[in-house]
Amino acid sequence: KDAQRFSGISIASADLGSAEAFNGGTLLPSPWKIPVSHFHGTQDMNFPIMYAITGMNQLIAAGHPFYWHPFDGGHETTPADALQMYLDLHASTAP
Repeated sequence: KDAQRFSGISIASADLGSAEAFNGGTLLPSPWKIPVSHFHGTQDMNFPIMYAITGMNQLIAAGHPFYWHPFDGGHETTPADALQMYLDLHASTAP
C-alpha cells in the first residue's frame, strides 16, 4: 500500500511471505513495479531458499525487476553483498 514511498527493495536472507506477515497482508499487487535485489544462502535454515524462490517467482510474475543472488552458505550476508544491492538499485527512482 505504500509502494510509492520506495525506489527499490533489498532483501538479505528473508522472504516475501515473512514481509507480508509483518505487513499484515499481501504486498502484491503494488501500484508500481519496485526493483528488488535479493541475496539468499542456499543452506539458510532460518528462511529456507525454497520460500525465497517462491517469493521471487511471485514478484517476477507481477512484473517487478528482480536481481537474484543465491550464494553458498546460510543466514548471513557480507558488506560486499550490501554493496552489490546498492549497485543493483542505485539508478531506481520512486514514481
